[in-house]
Amino acid sequence: MALKLIWEQAWPEHNYRFEPQSRHYLTHGDLWDYFYKKINRSGEGAFIPLTLELGSWRWIKKRPRQLLRLDGFFNPLVPHRHRRVLRSHLTFIDFLVSAAAHHENWLPHSDEASMLREAAIAHWYRDHH
Repeated sequence: MALKLIWEQAWPEHNYRFEPQSRHYLTHGDLWDYFYKKINRSGEGAFIPLTLELGSWRWIKKRPRQLLRLDGFFNPLVPHRHRRVLRSHLTFIDFLVSAAAHHENWLPHSDEASMLREAAIAHWYRDHH
């Protein structure tokens, strides 16, 4: 929630959907879940697994064969489309690199964490049915 808030403060007109994985994916137990639990419970740091999905139904319409490839669901397979998509996300990627480098400026401390957790639950799970 803290990362979402600073992103929206910096780029209020963005067109990204910033939400927990569990809003759409109901399977758990992957490697990211393991690291998230191990690192965040130890208190030795913070680990926020993020997924930036580049997929678009427009690619599927233009090239339906890519549905036959596992990586075709989430990424453009034609090289020029892949480069175009990566260019379109440079601002967000730059934001994430900067946020990671300066995490001490926005990562909540224990007193703020419970307030942000409650705000996140209200925002993603109570307010949006």
